[in-house]
Amino acid sequence: AATITAQACVTHGGGEQASQCQVPHVDFDVSGLPCTDNSRAKRGRELEEGPTGPLFAIWALRYRRYRIPLGILENTPDLRVDVIHSLLGDLYNLHPILVDMDHCGHGGASRKRVYVIVVASKTQTKCLVDPITLYRALVEELHQRQTSLDCTTAPGDYLTADPMEIQLDAMEVARSSGKEFRSNCKSLDYLLTEREAKVVAELSHEYQSRYQRDPQTDEHLCVLLGDNPQWARTWSAVSGKVPTFRRNAAGKFWYPAHQRFLTSCEKHLASCSCF
Repeated sequence: AATITAQACVTHGGGEQASQCQVPHVDFDVSGLPCTDNSRAKRGRELEEGPTGPLFAIWALRYRRYRIPLGILENTPDLRVDVIHSLLGDLYNLHPILVDMDHCGHGGASRKRVYVIVVASKTQTKCLVDPITLYRALVEELHQRQTSLDCTTAPGDYLTADPMEIQLDAMEVARSSGKEFRSNCKSLDYLLTEREAKVVAELSHEYQSRYQRDPQTDEHLCVLLGDNPQWARTWSAVSGKVPTFRRNAAGKFWYPAHQRFLTSCEKHLASCSCF
C-alpha cells in the first residue's frame, strides 16, 4: 500500500460495498516505523538489514513519489540516519533530534528516541531556524526552570491510581496468574509468583547491602520483575528512573515501599514518550 494511488473506501461505496477512492494528498507525514531491528534490547539486531528494513525503503519511496513536503520519522536513537540520508538525501534535508522524557520534566522515567524532521529541498521550503539548535535551546530553558522550581518527576510520582483502580488491576493479575484475589489485602505481595518473589528478595538484599537502608523505606524504588538479577539489576535504585518498558520482558513493575505493582494505566504514563 506504499505507492498505490487508490484504496478501497467503504464511505463512498454505499453500504458494505467498497469503492476505489483516490488516496488524499499528504502535506505533513508522521511515521513511527518498527524499531525492533534498531533496538539494543534485541540480541543480534541487524539494523537496516533486519526483517523490518524494507519498510524504511518503502517509506522513503512514498516520499519520493508523492513529494511530501514535510514529515517526522520516530525511532530509537540507534536508527542509522545515514541510511535514511542515502534514501532521501538528494531531495530532502534531514534534522535528527535526540529526545528523552527528562527534557520536559519527566526525570523519573526514560524513553530515549530520535525524531528525524524530513524537509523538502530549498525549492519547496524555507528554514527559519535550525530545528536542532531550537530544540536544544528549549531544553536548556526548561531545565533551568525545573531546577529553580524543583519540578521534575521521580519514580514514585507515577503512582497515581486510586484504591479502586489498584484493586481492579490486582484482580486482573490474580486472574492471569491463577491466584485467588484477596480484596482485604492492601499489600499485593501475595500475587507475586515464586520467581518474582525471589527477584524481589535478591534485589532487596542488594539494596540493603549497597545503601545500608531498608528498600521498603524508599518510596521511589521501582523494580522490573522480568529480568534475572544474576545478570541484570533492572531497577530505579541507580538511575532514579522507572526502568524502560520492553516488550520482550515481563511488563510487571514492583514498588517495595508501596507493596504493589504499577497499574496498566500508570505504566503507560511512565513508559510512553510525551513528545
